[in-house]
Order: sequence, then C-alpha cells, then structure tokens
Amino acid sequence: MSNNLNDNMGRKAGDQWTAQDVEDHFREAILTLKKLPPVKLKGYFNSWPDIVYTPNEKIFQEKKPMRILATPEAISRLDQTFEWMSWITIEERKLIWKRAAKVRWKTICWELGCSRATVWKRWLIACNKIASRLNANQASGKIAGIKPKLLEQQQESISFMNPVIRRFKQIFFK
Repeated sequence: MSNNLNDNMGRKAGDQWTAQDVEDHFREAILTLKKLPPVKLKGYFNSWPDIVYTPNEKIFQEKKPMRILATPEAISRLDQTFEWMSWITIEERKLIWKRAAKVRWKTICWELGCSRATVWKRWLIACNKIASRLNANQASGKIAGIKPKLLEQQQESISFMNPVIRRFKQIFFK
C-alpha cells in the first residue's frame, strides 16, 4: 500500500468515517470470520494414514471448492471491529452484526418487535455512533483501533484463536 493509505480497507488517512464505511467494515468482518479455520473440539484425532489417490481416481472425484483463508490484514481489521463493540449497546451490536450478515430487515423487525423504519433508524444511529467516535479519535491524532506495530505483530499470530471470535463463530455460523 502507498504511504497515504492506512490499514482501513484502502481509506485515505484524512477521510472522515461515515455510516456506509462502518457498514462496509462490518461486512468485511463477517467475510473474514467465514474464512477463519473451523472450531474443532480438542482431543479428537484421526490415526488413519492419508489416502493416496492415483491420477485416474483423481480425475473422477468431485471437485472440492477452494478454501481461501483470511489474510493477516483482514484479521487485524476484524480485531479493530471487535474493539468498536464496546462503544455501543448490546441491542445495537446485534442489529449491526445481523445487517452485516445480510439478514433481511423483515426478520430483524420480527425479532425486535419494531417497524422497518424504526429498526433502520436504530441501525443508522449505531453506525453513526461508531463513525463519530472514529472521527473523534482520528481528529485527536489516534488511529482508531490500530495498536502499535510490535504489539500487533505479537497478537497477529494468536488472533484467530481468540475465544471471543470462536464464540462468535459458534453463535452465528452453526
């Protein structure tokens, strides 16, 4: 990346955060969660050797979809997104994550017992709360959610094992 870009999905350093930017960040976080390795129970393993297939057997096998893993930059942005959660209420958190996961407005309305306009206003208020906090941090010279480089490198290797992420995946991606 060039010097005038920070680590926020290609945003320029001086740009103001908007509700749309926050929504895009959460959508990328959902995609990153889907790309993380699956949560497995410890203690179970397979002692059978791997099967070696002949070229003829490989030709007639069903093609498996290629699994694309999350990049370290995407995982860092996911960690930033989790830090933002402390800035909003629990109901707003659920609303933002459901919209990021592309849950229909109608379904969210049924769950919250409100009209679509009310739910949309609450979602917009929550996104604007995060955006205004990010803009305030940016104006004060802090880069919101970005840790010092050394700390980031240490945590990068263990961030996908974070118990919060594992629990989140268990809840939303059953």
